[in-house]
Amino acid sequence: MTLRRIASFTTLIFAIILLSINSVMAQDSSGISCVARKQTSEFGFTHTTVGNYAYVACSRGLSIIDLTNPAVPFECGFFLDNDLVRSVAVANNYAYLANGDAGVRVVDVSNPSSPFEVNRYDSPGYVYALAISATNLYLADGVNGLRILDITEPANPSELGVLATPYYALDVVVSGNFAYIADVDSGLRIVNIANPANCFEVGHYSRTAYQVQVQGNYAAIGGIDTVSILNIADPASPQLLAQRTRTMNQNGLLCQFAFHGNYFYYGSMHRGAYPTVDSRLQVLDLSNPDSIRNVGSLSSTFPFSICITGNHATVLNDQANLELIDLTSPANPLITSRFIPLRPSLQIQVTGNRLFNWFDYGCQIVNLDNSIPTRVTAEINNYIWAFSGEYGYSVDVVWNDSSDTRIDLKIYQFLANDSLGLLSQTTIWNCPFEIQDSPNSIFILDHYAVVGIGRYAGIEGIVTMNLIFDIANPSHPQRVGLFRSASSAIRPDCIIGETILESNESQIYKYSFANHDSTQLIGIDSLAGILSMVARDSIIFATTSDSTFNIFNASDIQNLRLIGCCHLPDCSEQFVIDGNYAYISDRTAGIRIIQIADLLEPIEVGFYEESIDVRSISVTNRYVYTSEYYNVGVYDCSGCVGVVDRIIATSPTTFALKPNYPNPFNPTTTIRYSIPKTSKVSLKIFDLTGREVANLVDFHQNPGEYSVKFDGSKLSSGTYFARLTAGAYSQTQKIVLLR
Repeated sequence: MTLRRIASFTTLIFAIILLSINSVMAQDSSGISCVARKQTSEFGFTHTTVGNYAYVACSRGLSIIDLTNPAVPFECGFFLDNDLVRSVAVANNYAYLANGDAGVRVVDVSNPSSPFEVNRYDSPGYVYALAISATNLYLADGVNGLRILDITEPANPSELGVLATPYYALDVVVSGNFAYIADVDSGLRIVNIANPANCFEVGHYSRTAYQVQVQGNYAAIGGIDTVSILNIADPASPQLLAQRTRTMNQNGLLCQFAFHGNYFYYGSMHRGAYPTVDSRLQVLDLSNPDSIRNVGSLSSTFPFSICITGNHATVLNDQANLELIDLTSPANPLITSRFIPLRPSLQIQVTGNRLFNWFDYGCQIVNLDNSIPTRVTAEINNYIWAFSGEYGYSVDVVWNDSSDTRIDLKIYQFLANDSLGLLSQTTIWNCPFEIQDSPNSIFILDHYAVVGIGRYAGIEGIVTMNLIFDIANPSHPQRVGLFRSASSAIRPDCIIGETILESNESQIYKYSFANHDSTQLIGIDSLAGILSMVARDSIIFATTSDSTFNIFNASDIQNLRLIGCCHLPDCSEQFVIDGNYAYISDRTAGIRIIQIADLLEPIEVGFYEESIDVRSISVTNRYVYTSEYYNVGVYDCSGCVGVVDRIIATSPTTFALKPNYPNPFNPTTTIRYSIPKTSKVSLKIFDLTGREVANLVDFHQNPGEYSVKFDGSKLSSGTYFARLTAGAYSQTQKIVLLR
């Protein structure tokens, strides 16, 4: 048998193997793969530290913070929990989560970056807090009091004993043979647990207790407005040593406290004239029990949970920030670093190696490490910001009356460690209108900053006001227009030349700002159900409520011409244009990628719709970033973006997979193919066993001849097979990698 016949026979056998693979399953994605989903946190409840990790019980689950380098703490793992996590205790590579009426979840944290659930204990009460001693787990189980579990086998906890308390067990601490229970209105209950199956109360202190901490002969209990320090040398008769005032934060949460040798740390908050709030970490000296006194304090956001190990403390505040504090000088604590969690995301933007995350009351700057959001480097408690390149833009309005209104456009430049340095400030005095609202927005469109400064009471009613600045030179921004909107739109959509385009639900308004004192309405076009617009050069891209992506030629701004469109599964309110692609956040249909190299025939080439509800989208280096409120998603689009060159746009007469060149190759080769009609095209590489080793093309393509580069640098030498599938057509070709 000749070598050519052997090769043909081998190819035939391989094709039969491929046809036997079942590939009829429905797809939730094409050309796009999920790289990461970073969970966001609204607030934290409590935390504990074990070794080099802090475990934070937060609103969405368990956040694990790596403290190996105390100067740069970062979240290394997250366990998503659909139930509220009230408290966490950790021992022997297992985390036990207090899940309220959902009981206790047992999570394996032996690999902090990949925690996973191993079991759940369904307690009859409402588990608020946990404590571990030896191989026993103690639960503050609400109306059911104290519950004790054997966790010798962590994956299979079993009940050892139960003790009812008079009111409501809200917190528990274990020291020696005693459990100390904060039982709200019935105060502190002290229980002998030497025999867990037959535990019994030995003493109590009748002041209201929501929280409890114990060290040696001292116990501290927290009520609504006080923290009390007790002598518990005789558990049957606790004695009051000292009492200090504290208060709740605006959410009704109480400051926590902790012992550290001869010192006691607790949170306090004093409300001054609105909106002043003085929140501090207070320090008490306990060395003389007869004369306990305040010896220091540290200004800190509301300290909600405190853990101390050696000369270091971690303090979780009510914004879920974790502060690392040096206690080398116990009376003079110092904040050395801070971990800030990713906030629930309303909108995102990626520029270079930074991700900007807008949330309810501000904006975060997040560092990207290998395209993955890793650490919040700065947080700005003001959402009226915009970013472009190495610059940040903010706006302030200061007014006394209609004749004295000042508008400040401030431009900042990024410095080291993502700090922002003021580069320029442009101030306009005595603006010729009456501001009804405070500033509400700033947007960067091309080389212009459009500042939403409020509303104007004119003869035509209340209209939106915008100032336009030319920021081509950020050191010297120039005001170039005052834009009075005639539509109900919140802000302009795009700028082409010296024309602003603004849309509402049914029309596109066009304004000229050639006259820098004010804009002039120069035309109105009808477009039903318009949702969003983006301009690039003289082309306008727009989505509409009939689930259509539209392309207009705007070379004649007075005569917009529809030149191309394609259908979307859902309605899109936001998209971005990058290169030859439109990246669309398509609500419940997830992410859609439209190829726009041919403006007359836009076509979808990739999608991802696995249970995501995209609110905002941004793109850089073939990675798509999405705001999904409780997640920030990262998606690799290299499977459908920029991998294929269209050589000939005319329609070939037949499907064809052409010989690759060179062949044999080392390590790259070019594969060419042609398709005569629009088809879903798949081009994959397989080894001799039928295992897929590369997915080069997996999306729809218009008629034409294409080439794709295949890089085999990660494969070993040998024979491989390229298979082209387009509709009912399929062809396989042998390729040889020779090193």
